[in-house]
Amino acid sequence: MKTIIKSLISIATVLFLNPLIAQDVGDLVRLRVQVPIKSVESIISGKDKGKTFEVIGGSTKFLVISKTDTEVKLQAPNYEKFSKKSQEDYEAAYGRKRLDYSEFFNEKIYIIKKSDFDLSAVKVEEKKQISVGLLTLPFKARPQDKFAFDTEFNINTTLNIALKYFGDYSLNFQFGAGIGSVGLNTSNATGLMDNQDQDVSTLTFLSGIMLSNKRLQVGLYAGIDQINNQANYNWDSNGNIWFAFGIGYDLFAVATDNTINKQNN
Repeated sequence: MKTIIKSLISIATVLFLNPLIAQDVGDLVRLRVQVPIKSVESIISGKDKGKTFEVIGGSTKFLVISKTDTEVKLQAPNYEKFSKKSQEDYEAAYGRKRLDYSEFFNEKIYIIKKSDFDLSAVKVEEKKQISVGLLTLPFKARPQDKFAFDTEFNINTTLNIALKYFGDYSLNFQFGAGIGSVGLNTSNATGLMDNQDQDVSTLTFLSGIMLSNKRLQVGLYAGIDQINNQANYNWDSNGNIWFAFGIGYDLFAVATDNTINKQNN
């Protein structure tokens, strides 16, 4: 059991540190300050570049296309184009044409100095609506036993559904299942003889509310545990509800649309 726990801690450490390694090729980034450009390329061979900026930065997101020792190539996910009516309404209201970022960024690659990139680029964590995670419950409170507490090993897989975002934090609904163990003795299982204490495996089903910051998660949960040989052991808490505090880690997002491939003006 100790070997399993150490392995899980090692895996969690690697998973936690990995998101902190930012600005690799394929990362989605923002530039915190305005950065001068070296040049601009069209991704369509032979096509005129059209309108371009002399500096880039701010709220625009970029995919890191390539990196060398001297320069970095960035491509912005396409901006949605304004409709003709939308532009006309804006001009009528404000007396000027609205800046359409799609004309400056779509189908273009901006090239900047690597030194500028290293100083200003920060990785963007996309807001995920649905994701999959790992969860462990340090303890479970069982109200049917006058709130007896279990602290046995458990590991669970969860499906996370984002309900609301607050900056870097999100409130999520979770449900899932997992495995664990529970210690049986004559005080909680009538099918055992004296001095016949035994650890048995459990199958867990749970749901709860979780607060997430980037990939780390904490939450409150309720669920039930089932053991395999209930007919033999007659465990008092088999199938009964428990309440718990949990700590989790977000593994990966489930793609629900192509929001990474576009951004709003």
